[in-house]
Amino acid sequence: MNEAANIDVAIGVMAHNEEASIAALFAALGTQRTTTCHIAAITVVASGCTDGTVRRAQEFAARDPRVRVLVQPQREGKASAINLFLRETREPVVVLVGADTVPEANAIELLVRPFADPAVGMTGGRPVPMNDASSLVGYTVHLQWRLHDRIAARTPKLGEVIAFRNVLPRIDGETSVDELSIEATLVERGFRLAYVPEAIVYNRGPATIGEFLTQRRRIHAGHLQVAAQQGYRAATLGYRPLLSALVHEVEPHPVELARVAGAIALEALARSLGTYDFLRRRSHRVWSVLETTKRVLPHGHVARAQATVQSLYTIQIADYAVIVNHVGHRRAEALLQRIAVAIRHEVRAMDQVSSHPTEGLIVVVAPTTATGSAALHSRLLERVRQLPLAEVDLDAPGRVVCTALEMPLAGATALAV
Repeated sequence: MNEAANIDVAIGVMAHNEEASIAALFAALGTQRTTTCHIAAITVVASGCTDGTVRRAQEFAARDPRVRVLVQPQREGKASAINLFLRETREPVVVLVGADTVPEANAIELLVRPFADPAVGMTGGRPVPMNDASSLVGYTVHLQWRLHDRIAARTPKLGEVIAFRNVLPRIDGETSVDELSIEATLVERGFRLAYVPEAIVYNRGPATIGEFLTQRRRIHAGHLQVAAQQGYRAATLGYRPLLSALVHEVEPHPVELARVAGAIALEALARSLGTYDFLRRRSHRVWSVLETTKRVLPHGHVARAQATVQSLYTIQIADYAVIVNHVGHRRAEALLQRIAVAIRHEVRAMDQVSSHPTEGLIVVVAPTTATGSAALHSRLLERVRQLPLAEVDLDAPGRVVCTALEMPLAGATALAV
């Protein structure tokens, strides 16, 4: 622990048959870099496990005194497991992270920092899916989380990895959307929410249409239940914010538009089924295990251990101020978003892509090897060369420039490339 640490944190891991994936999570938690917080406890609640989850968790507990294992003989739902965790936890801030996810090495630190402001009651990180985006379902999962990121940046909608003040003795035991229930309760108590997109957690979404519909059906039914019982609407519940975000995330290309249409159809069907379940009062408190989401993540810390540099790429629209004056901010921003969408097709799901409309700038951050850095720079250069400004009917001067910067992962002196 760093001497400057001043916030004790308890991490809760709700697990059901996570023998295969829990080792990657513990490896990630064991290498967390903290400066303003201290991970005082890590609690695994093993709920109705029939595999080796309890044994694996107890092995970690034997090596790390912070780890303890609570066993629920019968599976009673995630909300019940969370309530057991809260009942046994005294630390002022708690973090909930899925047993099948892998947080970045600084994710816990970034999630906890906002609690220096006493008005903040809950924070959430940015989930990055590891699905193959070439299939319709994989593309839909990636699009879903990109839209989530864009919406949450404006109106926080927190999930997958969250932190909150330990002021709740329990949550609604019947909820199927625990993060939203916690969100609603804390907002009702006057606390503020904070979305922390830099706090990245890797997960795996469903890989089949059936499992995608099952998951999204449950979530939508849960959102409707929270709206009815607590009077709180998730930021993603309505279609308007989704469609508004979609405009900025999709490249107007026939293939891309066809995939978007398929994604919209899947989500609309899932929401229809979720509405049916809500109206019929069908409980999703204990939900079906989605097998394709439980495959061990091949990326995250294991893959990043091979990286030697943190590559920073900037894609700059030269003469951007001239373009803005000529066509207006809206059309200039549309150009920037089209380039950002194109860039996302060239990088991995784990890499960070952010656009900055004021400066006409897109920034890509990607841990790579030295060889991989040069290769990715070449791909990005080739991609931006294929994007003449005339494509968006801008009758203005301008060109796109891509530069790269490499930094050792340890964070030493930057080297221009």
